[in-house]
Amino acid sequence: MKSNNFNYSLLAVGVAAVMGISTGANAAVSGTSTKSPTIVNVAEATYSVNNVEQPKVKSNAVTVNISEQISFSLLAQNSGNADDINSGGNVTPEKVVAFVHRLENTGNRTDEYTVNLSNITNGSGDQADYDLGASTVSYQLFEAGGTAATGSGTSGTDIPVNSILTGTNNVFTLTAGQYVVFTINAKTKGNKGGDTQKLTLTATSTALSTNTPAGVSKTLTNTDTSSTVLPVFGIVKSITDTLNLNDLDDTATYSIKVTNDGRATYAAAATGITVRDTLPAGLILVASSVKSTDATSGASVVETTTGTNQGFVYSGIDLAVGASVTITFDVQQDPNVAPVNGVINHARVEDTLDSGVTIIDSTNKDDAVENTKTYYPADDDTEYTNTPEPGTKGGDSAAALEVNKRSLTISNGVDNKGTSKEIAVDGTTTFTNTLTNTGDAPEGGTNRPITIKITDPDAKTPLGIITDTAATNRPSYKLADGTTGYLEPTSTAGEYRLPSSVIIASKGTVDIIYTVKSDGTGALNKTENNIVTITPAGNDPSAPAIATNTTTIKGLTLAKLQVLDANCDGTAEGTFVNTAIDAEPNQCVIYKIDATNTSTTALGFDITGLTILDPKSKFAAAADYVAGSATTPGVQATNITTAANDDGTNINTTITTLSPQSTATLQFRVKIKDAPK
Repeated sequence: MKSNNFNYSLLAVGVAAVMGISTGANAAVSGTSTKSPTIVNVAEATYSVNNVEQPKVKSNAVTVNISEQISFSLLAQNSGNADDINSGGNVTPEKVVAFVHRLENTGNRTDEYTVNLSNITNGSGDQADYDLGASTVSYQLFEAGGTAATGSGTSGTDIPVNSILTGTNNVFTLTAGQYVVFTINAKTKGNKGGDTQKLTLTATSTALSTNTPAGVSKTLTNTDTSSTVLPVFGIVKSITDTLNLNDLDDTATYSIKVTNDGRATYAAAATGITVRDTLPAGLILVASSVKSTDATSGASVVETTTGTNQGFVYSGIDLAVGASVTITFDVQQDPNVAPVNGVINHARVEDTLDSGVTIIDSTNKDDAVENTKTYYPADDDTEYTNTPEPGTKGGDSAAALEVNKRSLTISNGVDNKGTSKEIAVDGTTTFTNTLTNTGDAPEGGTNRPITIKITDPDAKTPLGIITDTAATNRPSYKLADGTTGYLEPTSTAGEYRLPSSVIIASKGTVDIIYTVKSDGTGALNKTENNIVTITPAGNDPSAPAIATNTTTIKGLTLAKLQVLDANCDGTAEGTFVNTAIDAEPNQCVIYKIDATNTSTTALGFDITGLTILDPKSKFAAAADYVAGSATTPGVQATNITTAANDDGTNINTTITTLSPQSTATLQFRVKIKDAPK
């Protein structure tokens, strides 16, 4: 050996992707350079006799035929084969992989060999390098018979590669039949899943370098290859419920499915992975709710159910390639901090590889500790939201939690005591109840439909809701921007729904409008209540909102009264009564007819064009009208359309307007005939 510094070195480079290696490689042998020089040796002698120099004497010739052979081999021996390719198999990132080589002097003379180890330039079939500066080599020199050589420079252990297999200290000498076995411990570096990384080890013969015959190689090359594999985690987080913020006890259930994604050709089994979940602000973990039916036997979970940053750590899970584990847990709203709608709860998976590298995968693309971009190919492990089946290998998805604080209110009169209206015996009145979204989420539409039920207790007799589908005043709605439309009847009597096109934003309103009609048969003061019930549907609906609308029939009453005027001088003998009185011929009777608007001042209506009349035919057989006696006491002249008079048929008057709670009076006298009939 020419240099005692030649040692086996541990080559530590980040391992990349696995690549298939041909097992049919050729053995790395030089071929033989043969020389056959000949030595022909003739001896000579000179001498003298009696001081006289004699003729030179030559011996017979003897011949030596020399057979010189120069050859060597460099064999890759990881698989026991004598070829030029070493497959280190599958390695994880930053893993050390061992490559074994045997350099042997197969000639019959001593030779010097220059050995060099180098990375193959990245390109076709090679995507990453080894870290030669962090790699080592061990070596052992053997004699021709296979006995390990001893002494200085014949062996070395874990020597840095750069001190012995690169540079200038890489020349050694082997006598005929000697060989040296190298174990290169190469460390991978910067390699991603699916990468293949290659080294070349060359040995160059000094003897063959000066004269290389045809068919003989002065330099032999071995190629060392390894492929990078590692677990490929796909994390899919889903939610099976929403969270009702109106109910502190309401729960939402999360599911985390972690898959070792077999779609990646570089996927490898995972051992002892850890799943972490730290809840975002506004959510707390329900104690003892973290469960898994398919976790590895012996896996354990630690829950944190107090304070902030509640969550859990599930550890000790093994996953073969293509296998999955599902973890479920329940959350509630934090009573101190309400979660925002659409909040995303992320999960993280960690796995420490046999190389010491810890893979950290997260559903959160902004997670600062996630490092899969360092160890997975660029197009793998994409993060999604609300995507149950991520499209990329190792893709992750987290679900947005729907949280609802829904609330609908309906106007229900002053102090929530209901709304009252008055209606004529034959008339209509319209009720408007304003529906207000006091919650924090939109209402209506397809996902949160709203039904409106309006009770009609007496089947439209004498009061009823107008529901005829052709009627323009059938139940309808009006939006805050003035848009109007009709409510849609359901299959249930008296029930309607807002069209799906109607969305009530938070703090928005919509008016519910319907009309009540009296059929002309009802008695005055007849009252009917309509109950308007608003029922929201969809996730986490609020309680139904109820309003009561009361309709009362009001109108005109007529009261006819009489009193005796014995002297026919217009002076009443007593008070007006509606009972029978006694009278004699030639005495007079004063009649008074009171017309009263019974509607109330607050809710009522004016009666217009009021004509009060008393047919003369009712008394003409027994009495005669006293001419000029017809009056309208108490009625302002400006409110009289037709003054009290005798038109020959009726005693009558017409009042322009009779306001609520007002009375108009027609008064006149008749005189009993001498011979009443």
